[in-house]
Amino acid sequence: MIDKSKKTVLFIGRFQPFHQGHLSALKAILQSEEKVIIGIGSAENHDEPANPFTAGERFLMIREALLAEGFDRARFEIIPVRNINDFDKWTAHVERYMSPFYKVYTGSKIVRELYEKDGRYEVAGVEFLDGVTGTSVRAKIASGEESWREDVHPEVARVIDEIDGVKRIQKYSN
Repeated sequence: MIDKSKKTVLFIGRFQPFHQGHLSALKAILQSEEKVIIGIGSAENHDEPANPFTAGERFLMIREALLAEGFDRARFEIIPVRNINDFDKWTAHVERYMSPFYKVYTGSKIVRELYEKDGRYEVAGVEFLDGVTGTSVRAKIASGEESWREDVHPEVARVIDEIDGVKRIQKYSN
């Protein structure tokens, strides 16, 4: 059984891009937990419509937003995780990349099912903000709507601007 004295939890997602819903969930997690490992899922996927950003770019978005919000760097780790297409081995695969954790927070139905089936971790849902998803943010960017900036932290918008992420996303809609 997993050692709960470690007080570390896992929150895993694609973060394409990291948006206010993710940030809101992390704020709630960090109110009750000592440390969170943020797993950047599908780390190898980038430069495609549903996954426009590299793992390194997503890392920067997350780190810059959390630091700007005043979170102590010692309270979070950000770790990219390559995907495997084998649900039976997926939780063990993710675990190999991580420091020990005792609980998984997720808004993903499939991640919840996989960890519940695994049975070694507590699994908790997260509440995302209504109407804010990676898909909706990318759609706003693709259509030229500047309101996408309201759906991400200002530091995330800065990173997206610096990496020319708007043009990257818009090239998929042409």
